Amino acid sequence: MEQAKGKKKKKARSSMKSRIRGIERLLIVKGEELPEKTRLAKQEELEELKRVQQERQRRENKRLLKLKYRRFRWYERKKLMKMQLHVEKLLENGKIDQETAMARKEQIYKDLLYVKMFPEDR
Repeated sequence: MEQAKGKKKKKARSSMKSRIRGIERLLIVKGEELPEKTRLAKQEELEELKRVQQERQRRENKRLLKLKYRRFRWYERKKLMKMQLHVEKLLENGKIDQETAMARKEQIYKDLLYVKMFPEDR
């Protein structure tokens, strides 16, 4: 297929790793030959690329951990919700007193919050 007249094909951008590697090679091979201004600009660009790469890696790790433990969190949440219903039934039937039921409900609520809001990076 031919491109329409007047439209240029976009140049594919190289990956983050290859750009970092290219700048590092440039600084190693021609570091002393480059003008000071250019060398400093390339060093700043390299630091920025590394920072962006670390941030991406951190986000990816966080996402993977969240996926890994999703099933366990679901089971724990279901278990706590069943415990909550059980306490309510015991209270309705008069098998436990109001004070004990409230203490248990409060503990279950705290546990539910912990399961729901547990830090994703652990």
